[in-house]
This record gives sequence, C-alpha cells and structure tokens, in this order.
Amino acid sequence: MNHSTMTKALLLCALAAGTVAHAANDSKQVVKGPKIGKASVDDVKLDKFDADKLAFSTINPMQYGGNTAGFANVFGTNDWEVLGTQEARTRLVDSSDLFDFTFTGAGGTSGTWTITNTGSRNAVLDLTVAIHASKASTAFLFDDQAVAAGQTLNGTWQIEWLNGGGQVPGFSNVVFFGRDVAAPVPEPHVLPMTVAGLAVLGTAAWRRRGKGNAGNVA
Repeated sequence: MNHSTMTKALLLCALAAGTVAHAANDSKQVVKGPKIGKASVDDVKLDKFDADKLAFSTINPMQYGGNTAGFANVFGTNDWEVLGTQEARTRLVDSSDLFDFTFTGAGGTSGTWTITNTGSRNAVLDLTVAIHASKASTAFLFDDQAVAAGQTLNGTWQIEWLNGGGQVPGFSNVVFFGRDVAAPVPEPHVLPMTVAGLAVLGTAAWRRRGKGNAGNVA
C-alpha cells in the first residue's frame, strides 16, 4: 500500500470513528428535567414552624381541579379536598366554608401566606400547601394543624427546587388541600351545660306533644 492510499485509509477510519462517537453521544443525550435541588421542609413555614413533610414531583396540582397524585404516596390518599387555589395572574379563590387564605409573591420565588379560621369553633386539620413551578411541584404538609376560632396564622414560602436548566423557577400556582378537619370536644365543664340544655329542649318538646294529644281527646 503506497503512502497516498494509506493516508486516505487513515482519514476514512478517523471519519468513521467520529461518526460513531457522535452517534453515541446523541444516544446519551437526555432531556433535562426539574430536580429537587435544595428544597426542604423549612421552605414553607406556618406560625414560624417548618412543614412536617414534603413531596417533590412533576405533577401539577391544578390539574383536574386539584390532583393529589404528586404527594399521595407520601402524605396518604384519603379524603383530601381543595380549600383554595391561586395562579400567578389571578386572585386567590377560597373553596372552603371554614377557612380563608391569602398568598403574596405570586410570580416570584418567595412570599407570604395566611390561613384564617372564619368559624366560631376551634379547628384541627391536615393542611397541604402544594406549589407548582416549571413543570414540578413541591407539596408541604402541616400535620394536625390547629387553627383557633377567628384566628389567622401567618406563613412564608420559597422555591428552592430547580428547573431543567438548573435554575430556580418562578411561581406558577398553589393549591391548598385539607383533610380530617375536626373541632375539639367541648371542655369538661361545658358538657353538663350542654346536657342540661338538651334535657330542657326534650322536656319542652314532650310538653308540646302532651298538649297536642290532650286537645285531640277533647
């Protein structure tokens, strides 16, 4: 083989190797997705306390009117209901008869939020704050959260997970979920008053029935 032929052969081998390497690199290219980054339970606080748990997923909680699939495996699936929602360019919508919410900082990466018990009795509930940003959501659970009658609890929130480009994304929407809403049993000293009141009502009803029957006999 002369020198010219050998040079051409080497060039062809180099080109072939480059083509194979390029194809191999193409096969390894994967579309980058969001990552949990530095997200942790202290990213959302209520009454200065961190959330009890968090769940990171690529599920948008606004889908289908409030989708719990993104945190159901971590927080449990039973009896969650949507209490309120807000998107970046809309006003917050309260869906609960018992609680009102506020949410500031929509469109950014941090802000504040509140929950208010608008009822006349103390309440306890499991409360989840599910924040969506850039094709990912992180849900934060406040387990057995107490909110007294008429009380407003203040909270803060921030986004620390990453989008596909490795950057902290801006807020897209938030959904407040609740379950196991309960009112505490009355204090012991209240129970006798309650029983006495029921007894009076029962006696009054019995007397009314008695009078009605007497009139029928006459």
